[in-house]
Amino acid sequence: MTTLDTYRKRAKQLLRWHRAGNYSVGGKLRLLPRYRDLTDRQALDLPMPLAVAQEIVAVEAGYADWPALKAAAADAP
Repeated sequence: MTTLDTYRKRAKQLLRWHRAGNYSVGGKLRLLPRYRDLTDRQALDLPMPLAVAQEIVAVEAGYADWPALKAAAADAP
């Protein structure tokens, strides 16, 4: 299982991609239901707080949200 530190690094990488204007962020942001209807350009125009990046990473890993991912990572050997 991937460690929590790896998930944190993924979230920070997502923030860097957003700041750099990487359009792939739009597809990742649309994984969250509240952003489902955004275009890639609209996704890049929105501010991206760390909490949103963490939520995206958690959903990509198969968890409902960041706290669920943290709990699973804490329970992992």
